[in-house]
Amino acid sequence: MIDSTAFVGANDRAMLLNHLEVAHRHLAESEHRVAHQQNLISKLSARRQNTHLAVEFLRGLRASQVMRKAGCSRLQRALATLDGKQGTIHPPG
Repeated sequence: MIDSTAFVGANDRAMLLNHLEVAHRHLAESEHRVAHQQNLISKLSARRQNTHLAVEFLRGLRASQVMRKAGCSRLQRALATLDGKQGTIHPPG
């Protein structure tokens, strides 16, 4: 007979790991977008073009990045709680 609490815990852990992997991938993509936008702003500035909209967009990207980091932290805490441990769990790879 299978212990149903162990089964639920294993499924929860697998789900959290999957969500954490996706969250880390989105965070990496977000970091790439921020870097790209900063590069674009530098090019616009060098050509003495208006950067106002580009800077505002960058602010939005950075705000999204902060939220993504917070999401990763929440998932890491949930995994640590599920594992009965304190600390951070790093994604595979």
